[in-house]
Amino acid sequence: MALTVLINEAAGSDPDTFADKTAYVRSGSVNLQNTIDQIATASFTIIDETGAATSAPITGQPVKITDGGSTVYFWGTIDSLKIQVRAGNDAVFYDCDCTDYSKVLERHLVFNTYTGLTIFTLVKKIIDDFVNLPDDEGVTYTIPAEDDSPEIEEIRFNYVTAKAALDRLTLLGSGTDVYYWYIDSARALQFIERPTSATATALTDDGSSIALANTLRVSQTAQQYRNVQYISNAKYYTIELTDSWKGDGVQTTFPTRYPIGKDTSITVGGATKTIGEAGITTANFQYEVGKANIWTGTPTTAVGDGVNIVLKYKGLYPTTATDSDTAQIAARKVIEGGSGRYERMDNASDMLGSDTSDSFMAGLLSKNGALNTVIEYDTDTAGLTSGTLQATTLARVDIDGSAISGADYLIESVSARDTGTGRLRYSVRTVSGDDPAQWEDYFLELKNATRTTQFDNTVTLALTEALGTDTFDFNDSESEAVRLMSTDPYVIGDANVGYSEVM
Repeated sequence: MALTVLINEAAGSDPDTFADKTAYVRSGSVNLQNTIDQIATASFTIIDETGAATSAPITGQPVKITDGGSTVYFWGTIDSLKIQVRAGNDAVFYDCDCTDYSKVLERHLVFNTYTGLTIFTLVKKIIDDFVNLPDDEGVTYTIPAEDDSPEIEEIRFNYVTAKAALDRLTLLGSGTDVYYWYIDSARALQFIERPTSATATALTDDGSSIALANTLRVSQTAQQYRNVQYISNAKYYTIELTDSWKGDGVQTTFPTRYPIGKDTSITVGGATKTIGEAGITTANFQYEVGKANIWTGTPTTAVGDGVNIVLKYKGLYPTTATDSDTAQIAARKVIEGGSGRYERMDNASDMLGSDTSDSFMAGLLSKNGALNTVIEYDTDTAGLTSGTLQATTLARVDIDGSAISGADYLIESVSARDTGTGRLRYSVRTVSGDDPAQWEDYFLELKNATRTTQFDNTVTLALTEALGTDTFDFNDSESEAVRLMSTDPYVIGDANVGYSEVM
């Protein structure tokens, strides 16, 4: 069987019918890239020899690349085209760059606050409420029959892409709960735990190695390594607060001392009234999480002159927190001398509550708290898939004082290129743990975000801004992680907001 390129030219009316365009594909131009937690890509060049556009591809057309049989190497859509017209003949060259169906997750924004849901349930909410609404994109996700994923205390997505939201959820797993995701050829989202068993094909450095001659490379990197984790802009809950006002027969909006968090209740003239989040309730009073005011519901009605209004709630305050891996600090100190500390700061503006923030810090330390060994090689062996484990024995490689012997390395990426013979040659990258480089795209998106979360008239925090020392001394739960807060819990002035790059 040989490499085959199929294009659907009438997906809107006939989504299952593909035309074979292999005869028009330039020899050696097919390239594939598949990296865990990233959008898989493919590229190739179509040549229309007559210039009559009879084979001209169109941006958005579905593409399938196979071995000519049942094996599908890639399934997605044409994301962009570059068209070249050359002198001396009638041929037109179409350079096609394609993305798999994961790309749809970058076309939808997630904006909601979720409380007390498991990670798998959150994934389902994101797909159902933001990806497949208002029009069904055809992406499906099924919660496993046994949902053993951690429960997230509270998290707020503030107009980030669905892909970024899923990436964030993978960071909230730690220890044995470590996740990755991809969308398969049936448009079904797979959000699953890291594998625990090795693939059938092992890697060795002896004469029977699947690695092609002179292509096996091993490196160790401290990129993104950390053993001390700081987070900024996390939102923690205050103790229960009580705010009160007197109606004047005119006012319908009432400012609160702190941005509203949760556990709200209200009385008017001593009588209990209903209160809930705007847009999802018809309560007597409404609010938005993170906004420092409440208002009378629909219909908007002023509270009578002299009538007491009493609101009880837990407010939100932004803070900075830290956690550390003492074993890793000690290990680096033995090798390097000095303090052994590698400190990193990341933004946590979408985290609500200390439990969620602690999980986030633990996830970052879990995924980036070791010096990863990276193995790269080329091979003609098919069937290696990113997101699986490969048993690895490299007797001639000394890493951390010993050879690599039977260790399971995570296949982080597999790229492939057409050798010009209709066959693929593969470049494989494996890592000893979770490769920190895979998170860079997500953090770059946060860094470049322009959207802000507004808490009141004096405090506006961008996703990439770091709160200074002017934070508030409340703690909603006990934790081993350390909060870094000021000693004045009751003064709300202008927050000291500075800029900090997301590392």
